[in-house]
Amino acid sequence: MANTQGGTIVLGVAERASGLVWEGVPDAAQLRTVLWGQLNDRHKVSTNLLRDDDVRTVEDEGRQFVVVNVPRASRLQRPVFVGPNPMTGTYRRAEEGDYRCSDDEVRRMLADQSDTPADSQIVEHFGQPDFDPETVKQYRNRFASRAPDHPWLVLDDAPLLTKLSALRLDRATGLEGATVAGLLMFGRFEALRDALPGFHVDYRERLSDDPAVRWTDRVVPDGTWENNLFQFYLRVMQRLSGDLKMPFQLDRELYRKDDSAVHEALREAVVNALVHADHRGQGGVVIERDPDRFELYNPG
Repeated sequence: MANTQGGTIVLGVAERASGLVWEGVPDAAQLRTVLWGQLNDRHKVSTNLLRDDDVRTVEDEGRQFVVVNVPRASRLQRPVFVGPNPMTGTYRRAEEGDYRCSDDEVRRMLADQSDTPADSQIVEHFGQPDFDPETVKQYRNRFASRAPDHPWLVLDDAPLLTKLSALRLDRATGLEGATVAGLLMFGRFEALRDALPGFHVDYRERLSDDPAVRWTDRVVPDGTWENNLFQFYLRVMQRLSGDLKMPFQLDRELYRKDDSAVHEALREAVVNALVHADHRGQGGVVIERDPDRFELYNPG
Protein backbone atom coordinates (compact mmCIF):
# COMPACT_ATOMS: atom_id res chain seq x y z
CA MET A 1 0.00 0.00 0.00
CA ALA A 2 2.83 2.40 0.86
CA ASN A 3 4.31 1.90 -2.62
CA THR A 4 1.01 2.73 -4.32
CA GLN A 5 -1.74 4.98 -2.94
CA GLY A 6 -1.77 4.03 0.73
CA GLY A 7 -4.84 2.57 2.38
CA THR A 8 -6.45 1.21 5.54
CA ILE A 9 -5.98 -2.23 7.09
CA VAL A 10 -8.47 -3.60 9.63
CA LEU A 11 -7.16 -6.44 11.79
CA GLY A 12 -9.83 -8.69 13.21
CA VAL A 13 -11.79 -9.39 10.02
CA ALA A 14 -11.76 -12.97 8.74
CA GLU A 15 -12.50 -14.04 5.19
CA ARG A 16 -14.83 -17.03 5.07
CA ALA A 17 -16.64 -18.80 2.25
CA SER A 18 -19.76 -16.85 3.14
CA GLY A 19 -17.90 -13.54 3.07
CA LEU A 20 -16.17 -11.28 5.57
CA VAL A 21 -16.75 -12.04 9.26
CA TRP A 22 -16.06 -9.36 11.89
CA GLU A 23 -14.52 -11.53 14.60
CA GLY A 24 -12.24 -9.07 16.39
CA VAL A 25 -8.82 -9.75 17.90
CA PRO A 26 -8.25 -11.42 21.29
CA ASP A 27 -5.83 -8.77 22.67
CA ALA A 28 -5.61 -5.47 20.76
CA ALA A 29 -2.96 -3.98 23.07
CA GLN A 30 -0.59 -6.93 22.61
CA LEU A 31 -1.17 -6.94 18.84
CA ARG A 32 -0.30 -3.26 18.64
CA THR A 33 2.89 -3.85 20.62
CA VAL A 34 3.95 -6.63 18.24
CA LEU A 35 3.05 -4.49 15.24
CA TRP A 36 5.14 -1.51 16.39
CA GLY A 37 8.03 -3.82 17.23
CA GLN A 38 8.10 -5.24 13.70
CA LEU A 39 7.61 -1.86 12.04
CA ASN A 40 10.70 -0.53 13.79
CA ASP A 41 12.83 -3.60 13.06
CA ARG A 42 14.90 -2.84 9.95
CA HIS A 43 15.35 -6.58 9.37
CA LYS A 44 11.57 -6.77 8.93
CA VAL A 45 10.59 -3.51 7.18
CA SER A 46 12.87 -1.03 5.41
CA THR A 47 11.24 2.05 6.92
CA ASN A 48 8.38 2.88 9.27
CA LEU A 49 6.03 5.48 7.80
CA LEU A 50 3.36 5.26 10.52
CA ARG A 51 2.75 7.79 13.29
CA ASP A 52 1.19 6.96 16.64
CA ASP A 53 -2.29 7.99 15.52
CA ASP A 54 -2.07 5.77 12.41
CA VAL A 55 -2.67 2.69 14.59
CA ARG A 56 -5.77 2.68 16.80
CA THR A 57 -8.11 0.28 18.55
CA VAL A 58 -11.80 0.33 17.71
CA GLU A 59 -14.40 -1.47 19.82
CA ASP A 60 -17.73 -2.67 18.47
CA GLU A 61 -20.25 -4.82 20.35
CA GLY A 62 -17.62 -6.10 22.75
CA ARG A 63 -15.11 -6.94 19.99
CA GLN A 64 -11.80 -5.19 19.43
CA PHE A 65 -10.33 -4.31 16.07
CA VAL A 66 -6.99 -2.73 15.22
CA VAL A 67 -7.20 -0.19 12.40
CA VAL A 68 -3.96 0.70 10.62
CA ASN A 69 -3.79 3.71 8.33
CA VAL A 70 -0.97 3.20 5.79
CA PRO A 71 0.21 6.49 4.23
CA ARG A 72 1.51 6.69 0.69
CA ALA A 73 5.30 6.73 0.66
CA SER A 74 6.93 9.77 -0.92
CA ARG A 75 9.25 9.57 -3.90
CA LEU A 76 12.24 9.73 -1.56
CA GLN A 77 10.89 6.91 0.66
CA ARG A 78 10.02 4.36 -2.03
CA PRO A 79 10.55 1.49 -2.29
CA VAL A 80 9.24 0.34 1.08
CA PHE A 81 10.13 -3.36 1.31
CA VAL A 82 10.10 -6.31 3.69
CA GLY A 83 13.27 -8.22 4.47
CA PRO A 84 16.81 -7.17 3.57
CA ASN A 85 16.52 -7.05 -0.24
CA PRO A 86 14.36 -4.50 -2.12
CA MET A 87 14.48 -6.62 -5.29
CA THR A 88 12.66 -9.48 -3.60
CA GLY A 89 10.71 -7.70 -0.87
CA THR A 90 8.99 -4.83 -2.68
CA TYR A 91 5.25 -5.17 -3.27
CA ARG A 92 2.52 -3.02 -4.73
CA ARG A 93 -1.23 -3.04 -4.16
CA ALA A 94 -3.56 -3.62 -7.10
CA GLU A 95 -7.30 -4.03 -6.56
CA GLU A 96 -7.64 -6.73 -3.85
CA GLY A 97 -4.17 -8.25 -4.14
CA ASP A 98 -0.54 -7.57 -3.33
CA TYR A 99 1.95 -8.25 -6.12
CA ARG A 100 5.73 -8.39 -5.99
CA CYS A 101 7.31 -5.61 -8.02
CA SER A 102 9.52 -6.55 -10.92
CA ASP A 103 13.22 -5.66 -10.88
CA ASP A 104 12.49 -2.85 -13.38
CA GLU A 105 9.83 -1.35 -11.10
CA VAL A 106 12.17 -1.45 -8.11
CA ARG A 107 15.02 0.12 -10.07
CA ARG A 108 12.62 2.84 -11.23
CA MET A 109 11.71 3.66 -7.62
CA LEU A 110 15.36 3.73 -6.61
CA ALA A 111 16.19 6.03 -9.52
CA ASP A 112 13.34 8.36 -8.55
CA GLN A 113 15.00 8.93 -5.17
CA SER A 114 17.68 11.01 -6.87
CA ASP A 115 17.57 14.77 -6.33
CA THR A 116 18.40 15.17 -10.03
CA PRO A 117 15.39 14.44 -12.27
CA ALA A 118 16.04 11.46 -14.51
CA ASP A 119 15.31 13.43 -17.69
CA SER A 120 17.87 16.15 -16.83
CA GLN A 121 20.74 13.69 -16.64
CA ILE A 122 23.46 14.18 -19.26
CA VAL A 123 23.90 11.26 -21.64
CA GLU A 124 27.63 10.83 -22.04
CA HIS A 125 28.99 11.07 -25.61
CA PHE A 126 25.78 12.65 -26.96
CA GLY A 127 25.40 16.29 -27.95
CA GLN A 128 23.75 18.74 -30.35
CA PRO A 129 24.73 16.74 -33.50
CA ASP A 130 22.41 14.01 -32.19
CA PHE A 131 19.41 16.37 -32.44
CA ASP A 132 17.28 16.53 -35.59
CA PRO A 133 17.60 20.08 -37.01
CA GLU A 134 14.14 19.94 -38.59
CA THR A 135 12.55 19.07 -35.25
CA VAL A 136 14.36 21.95 -33.56
CA LYS A 137 13.19 24.27 -36.35
CA GLN A 138 9.56 23.13 -36.00
CA TYR A 139 9.70 23.58 -32.25
CA ARG A 140 11.16 27.07 -32.66
CA ASN A 141 8.33 28.01 -35.07
CA ARG A 142 5.66 26.79 -32.66
CA PHE A 143 7.39 28.58 -29.81
CA ALA A 144 7.40 31.79 -31.88
CA SER A 145 3.73 31.48 -32.75
CA ARG A 146 2.85 31.20 -29.05
CA ALA A 147 5.27 33.81 -27.66
CA PRO A 148 6.55 35.90 -30.60
CA ASP A 149 8.38 38.40 -28.36
CA HIS A 150 10.17 35.88 -26.19
CA PRO A 151 13.87 36.81 -25.80
CA TRP A 152 15.05 33.22 -26.31
CA LEU A 153 13.88 33.31 -29.93
CA VAL A 154 16.80 35.52 -30.99
CA LEU A 155 19.30 32.90 -29.76
CA ASP A 156 21.04 30.42 -32.02
CA ASP A 157 20.11 26.76 -31.67
CA ALA A 158 22.81 25.80 -29.15
CA PRO A 159 22.00 28.51 -26.55
CA LEU A 160 18.27 28.01 -27.13
CA LEU A 161 18.63 24.26 -26.47
CA THR A 162 20.62 25.08 -23.35
CA LYS A 163 17.83 27.38 -22.12
CA LEU A 164 15.39 24.52 -22.74
CA SER A 165 17.66 22.12 -20.76
CA ALA A 166 18.09 19.93 -23.83
CA LEU A 167 21.82 20.66 -23.53
CA ARG A 168 23.48 21.00 -20.12
CA LEU A 169 26.81 21.45 -18.41
CA ASP A 170 27.43 19.69 -15.10
CA ARG A 171 29.70 22.17 -13.32
CA ALA A 172 30.70 19.64 -10.67
CA THR A 173 32.05 17.07 -13.11
CA GLY A 174 32.66 19.16 -16.23
CA LEU A 175 30.48 16.77 -18.24
CA GLU A 176 28.62 18.54 -21.05
CA GLY A 177 26.16 17.24 -23.60
CA ALA A 178 22.61 16.27 -24.42
CA THR A 179 20.19 15.49 -21.62
CA VAL A 180 17.76 12.59 -21.62
CA ALA A 181 14.91 15.08 -22.11
CA GLY A 182 16.73 16.73 -25.02
CA LEU A 183 17.24 13.43 -26.84
CA LEU A 184 13.64 12.38 -26.22
CA MET A 185 12.29 15.67 -27.54
CA PHE A 186 14.65 16.42 -30.43
CA GLY A 187 16.76 13.30 -30.97
CA ARG A 188 17.54 11.59 -34.24
CA PHE A 189 16.35 8.01 -34.72
CA GLU A 190 19.84 6.51 -34.42
CA ALA A 191 20.74 8.56 -31.34
CA LEU A 192 17.58 7.59 -29.47
CA ARG A 193 18.07 3.94 -30.34
CA ASP A 194 21.65 4.03 -29.01
CA ALA A 195 20.99 6.13 -25.89
CA LEU A 196 17.67 4.57 -24.84
CA PRO A 197 17.37 1.04 -26.25
CA GLY A 198 13.99 0.57 -24.54
CA PHE A 199 12.47 3.70 -26.11
CA HIS A 200 9.42 2.95 -28.24
CA VAL A 201 6.33 4.90 -29.29
CA ASP A 202 3.40 3.39 -31.15
CA TYR A 203 0.04 4.70 -32.39
CA ARG A 204 -2.55 2.14 -33.53
CA GLU A 205 -5.86 2.94 -35.17
CA ARG A 206 -8.62 0.35 -35.53
CA LEU A 207 -11.64 1.88 -37.26
CA SER A 208 -12.62 -0.96 -39.58
CA ASP A 209 -15.42 -3.44 -38.90
CA ASP A 210 -13.56 -6.05 -40.94
CA PRO A 211 -11.96 -8.50 -38.44
CA ALA A 212 -9.30 -9.30 -41.02
CA VAL A 213 -8.03 -5.70 -40.86
CA ARG A 214 -5.68 -5.47 -37.91
CA TRP A 215 -4.89 -1.74 -38.18
CA THR A 216 -6.41 0.98 -40.34
CA ASP A 217 -3.49 3.29 -39.54
CA ARG A 218 -0.33 3.07 -37.50
CA VAL A 219 2.53 5.36 -36.50
CA VAL A 220 5.57 3.41 -35.38
CA PRO A 221 9.32 3.96 -35.72
CA ASP A 222 10.00 2.67 -39.24
CA GLY A 223 12.87 4.84 -40.46
CA THR A 224 10.65 7.25 -42.43
CA TRP A 225 10.53 9.90 -39.69
CA GLU A 226 12.61 10.93 -36.70
CA ASN A 227 10.88 9.08 -33.91
CA ASN A 228 11.36 11.62 -31.12
CA LEU A 229 8.52 12.67 -28.84
CA PHE A 230 7.88 15.97 -30.62
CA GLN A 231 7.42 14.37 -34.04
CA PHE A 232 5.32 11.56 -32.57
CA TYR A 233 3.10 14.07 -30.78
CA LEU A 234 2.49 16.06 -33.98
CA ARG A 235 1.55 12.95 -35.96
CA VAL A 236 -0.65 11.43 -33.28
CA MET A 237 -2.59 14.60 -32.47
CA GLN A 238 -3.35 15.11 -36.15
CA ARG A 239 -4.86 11.63 -36.32
CA LEU A 240 -6.70 11.77 -33.01
CA SER A 241 -8.35 15.13 -33.58
CA GLY A 242 -8.63 15.27 -37.36
CA ASP A 243 -12.30 14.30 -37.56
CA LEU A 244 -13.56 15.42 -34.15
CA LYS A 245 -16.61 17.66 -34.20
CA MET A 246 -15.75 21.36 -33.95
CA PRO A 247 -18.62 23.48 -32.57
CA PHE A 248 -18.74 27.12 -33.60
CA GLN A 249 -17.38 29.19 -30.70
CA LEU A 250 -16.01 32.71 -30.31
CA ASP A 251 -13.49 33.89 -27.74
CA ARG A 252 -13.67 37.20 -25.86
CA GLU A 253 -12.12 39.06 -28.79
CA LEU A 254 -14.75 37.52 -31.09
CA TYR A 255 -12.24 35.30 -32.88
CA ARG A 256 -13.32 31.77 -33.68
CA LYS A 257 -11.94 29.13 -31.31
CA ASP A 258 -10.45 26.23 -33.25
CA ASP A 259 -10.55 24.02 -30.21
CA SER A 260 -12.95 22.19 -27.91
CA ALA A 261 -12.96 20.49 -24.52
CA VAL A 262 -12.44 17.13 -26.23
CA HIS A 263 -9.40 18.41 -28.12
CA GLU A 264 -7.99 19.81 -24.89
CA ALA A 265 -8.58 16.54 -23.02
CA LEU A 266 -6.90 14.50 -25.74
CA ARG A 267 -3.87 16.79 -25.77
CA GLU A 268 -3.59 16.51 -22.00
CA ALA A 269 -3.85 12.72 -22.11
CA VAL A 270 -1.24 12.35 -24.85
CA VAL A 271 1.20 14.77 -23.19
CA ASN A 272 0.81 12.98 -19.84
CA ALA A 273 1.39 9.60 -21.46
CA LEU A 274 4.60 10.85 -23.09
CA VAL A 275 5.97 12.89 -20.19
CA HIS A 276 5.13 10.56 -17.28
CA ALA A 277 6.67 7.51 -18.90
CA ASP A 278 9.80 5.60 -18.02
CA HIS A 279 11.32 5.53 -21.49
CA ARG A 280 13.96 3.11 -20.26
CA GLY A 281 11.20 0.64 -19.38
CA GLN A 282 9.68 -2.12 -21.44
CA GLY A 283 6.72 -1.87 -23.80
CA GLY A 284 6.99 1.81 -24.67
CA VAL A 285 4.17 4.31 -25.06
CA VAL A 286 1.17 2.89 -26.91
CA ILE A 287 -1.83 4.97 -28.00
CA GLU A 288 -4.80 3.13 -29.49
CA ARG A 289 -7.87 4.53 -31.18
CA ASP A 290 -11.04 2.45 -31.56
CA PRO A 291 -14.44 3.55 -32.84
CA ASP A 292 -15.72 4.06 -29.28
CA ARG A 293 -12.65 4.93 -27.20
CA PHE A 294 -9.05 6.05 -26.88
CA GLU A 295 -6.59 4.02 -24.81
CA LEU A 296 -3.13 5.16 -23.73
CA TYR A 297 -0.46 3.05 -22.05
CA ASN A 298 3.04 3.85 -20.87
CA PRO A 299 5.77 2.07 -18.90
CA GLY A 300 5.92 3.19 -15.29
